[in-house]
Amino acid sequence: MNQPYEPLPGQTMDNQPPASRPTPAPWERIALWVSYGAAFLYTYCDISAYQGGVVFLAVFALILTVCTELAYRKQQRSWESYVWLGCLWVIIAGCILGRNHVWEEKAWLFLHLFAVYYVLVRSGRLLEGATGRFFLLDGLNALIIFPLKRLFLRIQVLWDTLACAMRPKGKAGGYGRLGTAAAILVAMLLFWGALALLSSADDTFDRVLGGLIHGIRIDQLGEFLLRLMVSLPVGAYLYGLVVGTQREDPALLAKQGSSIVSGMSKLRRVSSGVWTGLMAAFVLLYLVFFGIQGSYLFGAFTHALPEDFTVAQYARKGFFELCWIVGLNFTLLAAVMASSSQPLRRHKPVKIMATILLAQCVLFALIAFSKLYLYISCFGFTPLRLQSSWLVAVIFAGCLASLYGLWSGRKVSSLWILFSAVSLALLHLV
Repeated sequence: MNQPYEPLPGQTMDNQPPASRPTPAPWERIALWVSYGAAFLYTYCDISAYQGGVVFLAVFALILTVCTELAYRKQQRSWESYVWLGCLWVIIAGCILGRNHVWEEKAWLFLHLFAVYYVLVRSGRLLEGATGRFFLLDGLNALIIFPLKRLFLRIQVLWDTLACAMRPKGKAGGYGRLGTAAAILVAMLLFWGALALLSSADDTFDRVLGGLIHGIRIDQLGEFLLRLMVSLPVGAYLYGLVVGTQREDPALLAKQGSSIVSGMSKLRRVSSGVWTGLMAAFVLLYLVFFGIQGSYLFGAFTHALPEDFTVAQYARKGFFELCWIVGLNFTLLAAVMASSSQPLRRHKPVKIMATILLAQCVLFALIAFSKLYLYISCFGFTPLRLQSSWLVAVIFAGCLASLYGLWSGRKVSSLWILFSAVSLALLHLV
């Protein structure tokens, strides 16, 4: 028995016949065939210029962009969808121009992440309607949950499309034309096999008719079949991403986001006074650290290095540890915001401690940057040093944005995420 389709947003199962699926929409059928070709093209994509792989990549990205825009042409567009689409094409432009010297092979990962998130933003299926504090959950939905949830949607649409095309007509019966097409395909494959075997068995026959198969080499056929096999799950994933995401109800997603916020509010059981004391301990620890290591930490600002230290040793010593310290502090602040009995902005002692902690994070970021600047001024830029510069810039921007959000009460996470994404994409042009 055929299983019914999941209803489209706003559509209930009550108005659908219980034993049949609705006919796929015309654009779903078109996207079905496009997904097969696009997925096969994907197997030729390469971020290097070798054998024109980057050209195939650009064509594939163009197909994905056009299909996404057509699929959601009736969906109100958010301004940030332009940003994510622009980031995707900036990375592709960097690969085409051969400018991708900073991220190199990492661009392959970024391309996939930006493409998937662009589809999600363009579809309007974000938990809060825009990029924000649920960025990681939204990314998980776009990358894994939505596409895998609809991984077999393409098979359902294909089956219904073929069933619709092969409805009973005349004496041929229900699936007569489908059977005829399958018979012709099988006969063609067997006919080719017979030609190959006879050409191998007799040289005269090979000279007369062997040319029909010499243009198709066995190794080329094997490569074709391998690419075809790889393209099948890729195409199913793409179809589930672009078409399947549309079947997610935005109202239901908004309700899920509200449920998460409601659930987090139940965690507010820790006294704000307790968190004030714990944060004060961290603040004091960092003050002691600055006092003991002040001359060593701030040496890069004055180019006064400690004894027995080379520039390379000084720049590398503690750089990533300082970055990790900032990440640790943000984890602490997240725990405070999630579990403090009073909101962080409304409890003055906690707010002051958070401000001091963020100011110390700014100082840690500046120290890390000074080390990196000293290293670059002496030895010049390299891809790894540019990556480290981007990391420090993102950390510094995050600290400033958090301070601004703490005192203004405005949501700043989206701007920080977009700054990080845009700056990362632009580095592909270096």
